[in-house]
Amino acid sequence: MKQTFSVTEAVSTGWQKTIKNLWFWVLIIAISIAVSSFFSAVNAVISKNQDLATLSFAVSLISFVFSIIIQIGITKVAIAEVDSKKSTVAELFINWDFFGNYLLGSILVGLIVFAGIILLIVPGIIWGLKYSMFPYLVIDKGMGAVEAMQESSRLTMGHKWQLFGFALLKGLIALAGLLALVVGLFLALPTTTIAQAKIYRDLQGLAKAKENS
Repeated sequence: MKQTFSVTEAVSTGWQKTIKNLWFWVLIIAISIAVSSFFSAVNAVISKNQDLATLSFAVSLISFVFSIIIQIGITKVAIAEVDSKKSTVAELFINWDFFGNYLLGSILVGLIVFAGIILLIVPGIIWGLKYSMFPYLVIDKGMGAVEAMQESSRLTMGHKWQLFGFALLKGLIALAGLLALVVGLFLALPTTTIAQAKIYRDLQGLAKAKENS
């Protein structure tokens, strides 16, 4: 029985599926950038008028909400890619049911990681890896925030070094994409996003195999 997942296999899967559906991912990333740029431009205009501070705050809040919804959609699309299922661009905007648990989980994990960083950094890294699968469990399994964090802890147990190695590689791939005249990000981002979804599925398979052994 496999003891852990393969980082190279996950990245290879991410690359192959990105190339296969490249224009779909380019469109997804372009829409994500366009939405963010739209709200930033609107806020830039509004913020020049001090009398519109309340409206500026409202626009910032709406932008924040949409950024989370889009991230949820991208994660869901990545999981579908790993499962060889079809997705549509509409997926970026329709997953409101997951918003509350995703946001709550993000806040809780953020606070835990922050506390860990204060405690000489290393605990923050470990806890960040420990709960790294919570978004996938919220989106894929419909779990509540705390339940997803607990399940993420179970799935990642014994795999922290591999997850840390993937995190470093993910950063290097993103940097390479940025250095490639930014255009490379249209390859780097979906590759690492799909790769992380593949790792999520692999961890589920390893946990199930361990239960049955």
